[in-house]
Amino acid sequence: MTVQAPFLRLIFISASLVFLSALRAGPVAAAAADGVCGPSAGGAFHLAPTANLCAAGEAGSVTVDFYTGNAWAWYCFGIDGGAMASCSAKIPPTRAILVLGGGDYIGNEIWDATVHLGQYAYESLRDRKLEKTEIKVLSPVTDLDLDGDGAYDAEPAYLENLEDAITLWGRNHRLIL
Repeated sequence: MTVQAPFLRLIFISASLVFLSALRAGPVAAAAADGVCGPSAGGAFHLAPTANLCAAGEAGSVTVDFYTGNAWAWYCFGIDGGAMASCSAKIPPTRAILVLGGGDYIGNEIWDATVHLGQYAYESLRDRKLEKTEIKVLSPVTDLDLDGDGAYDAEPAYLENLEDAITLWGRNHRLIL
C-alpha cells in the first residue's frame, strides 16, 4: 500500500502541471485554411452557379466577370487568415433573336418606331460584344440595314424561321429573345 500512494501523488502532480502549462500558453489558435475553388469552377452555366462553389472556405457573391462579360466570378475566402481563391465558370456563348412584328403596310402607324427600336436593340447587343453572326433578326420586311453597313440584316419572320432559330440555331447557347 505504501507503494501506491507516491505513484498516485505523482500522477496528480503531473496532471496539475499539464493543466497549469495549458493555462500559461493561452488559447490554442485555430489553423488557417485557404479558400479552395469547388467543382463549379471551370464549368459552364447559363445561370449563376449556386452550389459547389468552394471545396474549402466561404463563397462570396457570384457576379458576371466585369472585364470579359462571358464568365461567372466569385471568391472562396480563407478561414482564420487563410488565403483567398479566385474562381470562375464560363457563361455559354450568347445568341440573340430579334423579332420585328407588323410590317410596312398601310395603316401600320408604328412600323417606323418598330424599326427604330429594332435598330436600338441591335446596337445594344453589338455594344455587349455580340458579333453579327450571334444576332438573328426576323422581320416581315427583310431589306433592313440595322447597323448601317450597307448589308441587309433581317430574315423573313415566318413561324418556321422562328422555330428553327430557337431550336436549332440557338441550341447550346444562352438565348436572348
